[in-house]
Amino acid sequence: AGPAAELALYLTVGYTLQILGLEKTAATTVAVATASTSIVVQLLAFIFEKKAISPIVTACSVGTIAGIAIFVTAAPEGAPIPLVEKLWNIFRMISAPKMPHEAVIGGVPGEALALMGATFFGIHVWRTTRIVAEGDRSGTLKGSDFELALAASQNLIATVMLAIVSYFDSPYDLARQMTVLDRLQIDTWFYILACGALCTGLPSILELFAFKIVDPALASLIYCTIPLWGTMLGIIFLREPFGMQSVVGGILIIVCSLTPSVLEMLDSKHKDEEKIS
Repeated sequence: AGPAAELALYLTVGYTLQILGLEKTAATTVAVATASTSIVVQLLAFIFEKKAISPIVTACSVGTIAGIAIFVTAAPEGAPIPLVEKLWNIFRMISAPKMPHEAVIGGVPGEALALMGATFFGIHVWRTTRIVAEGDRSGTLKGSDFELALAASQNLIATVMLAIVSYFDSPYDLARQMTVLDRLQIDTWFYILACGALCTGLPSILELFAFKIVDPALASLIYCTIPLWGTMLGIIFLREPFGMQSVVGGILIIVCSLTPSVLEMLDSKHKDEEKIS
């Protein structure tokens, strides 16, 4: 329970800071800041494990951040934001009730909050790798049971933590919050549960198995391809338009995020061939 609670805390703080950052800055800025997770992981490994910083991974991290900046700032061709929607967004910002957290971090820039969120995501990746490598110290869980138990526990604890944060960081009392939840339709709850299971639960399990064989810095770079999959789904199912800038940014993301992994695979293959010969 201890390791799961630790990892859940990093996730909770990371998600909370990311959401608070989105209140003050554009989603594009948050996306670019989140891409710095790989750099954070390398710095943690360098400070606490004395691992040398890889020039290739660092260069690819910078290239990936540039690719995401190009990709997320691309204006969809033929899809301007309607004037009514712009006016509604302004009205919503003016009429929104003040949240309790604004009294504490009201003067903190959104960019700083996004970077702090990325830092905690990096800590989560680094500590997850260490915990998975150490395994179950009690000796009760063998093989894959430890990874499955760790993934399920951290997600459950993080959900509880986020629910507590949402309760206290709200301008409404508990009765009104429960009224809003009671108004949600059954199909809405189904969509929420499906998104939680497929978009958070399943990936968290897969990443724990991946951390056994993939360097955390390389895994963080692969995470940066997430905007591409979201865009692909939007193009396929929602018929969303895209332009040349999106294509260029996407290619840069793929090349920079996968190059270190490909080079490591080729190097491992070369070393195996040398052993055989």
